[in-house]
Amino acid sequence: MEAVAPSAAGAPAIRCAGHERDYPSFLDRAARIATGLQEAGVEPGDRIAVVLRNEPAHLEITAGAALLGASAVPVNWHFRQDDLRHVLTDSGSKVVFAHTDLLDAVTAVLPGGVRIVEAAVPAGVAAACGFTAPPPTGAHPLLDRWLEGHEPLGQAAGERPPTVIYSSGTTGRPKGVLREPVSPDQLEEGVRLFLEHFAVAPGGRTLIPAPLYPPLPASTPSSPSPPGWTSPSCRASTPRNSCG
Repeated sequence: MEAVAPSAAGAPAIRCAGHERDYPSFLDRAARIATGLQEAGVEPGDRIAVVLRNEPAHLEITAGAALLGASAVPVNWHFRQDDLRHVLTDSGSKVVFAHTDLLDAVTAVLPGGVRIVEAAVPAGVAAACGFTAPPPTGAHPLLDRWLEGHEPLGQAAGERPPTVIYSSGTTGRPKGVLREPVSPDQLEEGVRLFLEHFAVAPGGRTLIPAPLYPPLPASTPSSPSPPGWTSPSCRASTPRNSCG
């Protein structure tokens, strides 16, 4: 997204359940998250966990970790107890970002020394999922205030590692998949081929009607996009409304 932001300043980068981010806002928030992670002790090669439903912050956190050279671990937010404990422990995540209503499940299994950043559930996302957004607990740093307290990261990592994907655990413990970091040239070529194959042009949109924690949805929106391309229009996946 950094490459196209100057020419797409007025275009939306993400739309989700009535919430929207333009390119400058998305990149600024991601860079501030990267600085916050750095100050929390996250280093290149480390991992952070994302226990959120589909919403813009999910993608901003993933991008922020990548700017720092760390990997985001998109966690199936339906996980509870043993499965959630296993992913948070096995991944070695140093920081966990969690929606307010998922904090109890996270804190019940949180490994020692791991920090939590609370993310308020956007009203549109809560409505799409059929519940009323709860007020923030105040027990942990609140994402929006936390990132505003940091300057954007000055120097991004040269190589940005992909997300660490965990399997569903249907045949045993969820298993993490580690992938090699992607160089800028490889990323640019991959995106070029993607756009060419799917005939995506400036002004186009893509829809991700699925949770952001499986492999494909988790990787697609983290790719750069051409000017004016909205990536993604993600829906906040129940059979009713794809609430992830």
